[in-house]
Amino acid sequence: MTNELAISILKPICHVEKFMSDINNMPLWTGHQSIFRAQGNSFKEIRLHAIFDVVVSSMRCNDKRVVITFHWSSEMLIYSVDIMLKPTSPNSTKVMFDIDRKKFDSENLSIFLAELRMLKSIVESIDYPEKSKDRYLINCHHMNLYQKDIT
Repeated sequence: MTNELAISILKPICHVEKFMSDINNMPLWTGHQSIFRAQGNSFKEIRLHAIFDVVVSSMRCNDKRVVITFHWSSEMLIYSVDIMLKPTSPNSTKVMFDIDRKKFDSENLSIFLAELRMLKSIVESIDYPEKSKDRYLINCHHMNLYQKDIT
């Protein structure tokens, strides 16, 4: 069972793409909070049991959609997450990704939604009532990611 998780951001797609493609912004809205610049334009994410190389890329599609790929790799594990941006008007962008609900429990889905709400809040420069709860969920998720043994 696959379901789309999405949020609308009231900014043009180019603005959202620029923010999300900047790896320095990841710790602001995701659980990936231990990312740092290694050398030149390379970035790493340190965890208790591994150090990952982290790369963010974006690809423009012919129908004006943009796919942003977040890619992590280490000696033990390689994985990627694709997030699609779709313009819904000149000043609005739908940010979405498909989630296989068999792979993720309701707690993980709550974290993904919290990250999307945090992204919207930062990009639009707005506040929302659940922001401190979302930040708490994201910080707890970071601690789980940091400690996770991938061996």
